[in-house]
Amino acid sequence: MELGAPATTPDGSVALGSSSQPLGPES
Repeated sequence: MELGAPATTPDGSVALGSSSQPLGPES
C-alpha cells in the first residue's frame, strides 16, 4: 500500500488512510 496516498483496492474502491485494508466498497 502507498502511504500518504489514496490506494486503489482490487475491488475498485479507494482506501483512505495509511492503515486502511481492502474491505470492499466503503460507505
